[in-house]
Amino acid sequence: MTPSRLAPTFFRKISGYQILSLVAITIMIMGIPESFSVNQITLSTSTNSYTPGEVISVKGQVENSPNHLVAIEVKNPNGISMMIRTVQTTNDGNFILSFKLSPTAQSGDYAIIADSEVNGSMMKTAKSITFTSVNKNILPQNAPVQTTISIPNWIKNNANWWSTGKISDSDFRLGIGYLIQHAIIVIPQVASSSISSPNIPSWVKSDAGWWSEDQISDSEFVGALQYLISNGIIIVR
Repeated sequence: MTPSRLAPTFFRKISGYQILSLVAITIMIMGIPESFSVNQITLSTSTNSYTPGEVISVKGQVENSPNHLVAIEVKNPNGISMMIRTVQTTNDGNFILSFKLSPTAQSGDYAIIADSEVNGSMMKTAKSITFTSVNKNILPQNAPVQTTISIPNWIKNNANWWSTGKISDSDFRLGIGYLIQHAIIVIPQVASSSISSPNIPSWVKSDAGWWSEDQISDSEFVGALQYLISNGIIIVR
């Protein structure tokens, strides 16, 4: 017999099981090709429900992707993006991001979305959490109702400087108090405490930074200012 007649006979005698065995042996010897590797992104939080002041810790992993960039987006109950942050995975592909929601933020279900591009493919996963705000507790029951809000855009520079530590808490407090007193900032009125407090909660500084970057609305930032006034942190005479 010639070689050309042997070849068809030989391949006809190889069963499907034998072919799979040959492929398995080849993979064991040469390793799994990169195109066969699985890249999966996972996302989790320590709990599903949060209240003001609690730290929201987001953890996840992008398999087979050390030192890789992951975009994390937070959307409010209306589906509006309020925060986007980029983190980098560790050598084992893990990533973590911690943040707080403002006590004046809207109550409801927030979506946390993580996505990353690996080997030319975009992977995405989402996690839902529930947040309960303190909006109803910020204004005293007998506070006059007023809906006017007016904040000059240039004040966002001041908010940004304060959130990044370029101006002190006292400078920010006195400056905002002056602007409200002289109607440069116009916000719904609240009753001010007669007891002055020097301490500004950290979430207010976070709100100022987010507002300066247009990640939260004017009304949400105004809620933070109202909190400062009603608790005697900002004095408006």
